[in-house]
Parts: sequence; C-alpha cells; structure tokens
Amino acid sequence: MISLTNERDFLKALACRLREERIQRGWRQVDLATRSGVPLPTLRKFESTGQLGSEALARLLVSLG
Repeated sequence: MISLTNERDFLKALACRLREERIQRGWRQVDLATRSGVPLPTLRKFESTGQLGSEALARLLVSLG
C-alpha cells in the first residue's frame, strides 16, 4: 500500500512499486527505458530516489499500462 504521509514518501513508494512491476514483467531497466523513452540514467535515479519529472513519470506509467 502506498502511504500518503508526505510527497517524498509517496514518490519513493511509487518508485518501489514501479520497480516491482518492471521486475515482474521480466524487464531490465534498459527495457523500460527504451519502451518509455525515458533516459536510462533518469529511470535509475527514479528507482533509487523517487525523484522524477511529471512527464517522465507519465511515460513510465503508460509504458507499464
């Protein structure tokens, strides 16, 4: 469950959930980066810190359905 305590915790939890979904699909980070058009370093940073711009976040979410 994603906590809504504060925006930092929310984004970190969202990044964790996105990573879990990527792994369940058997996709590497490079696979999701390629499918979404989000640069690999940006995806790596998001998965580790939860920091990401709204457009890149939208691209990742759309790519995961």
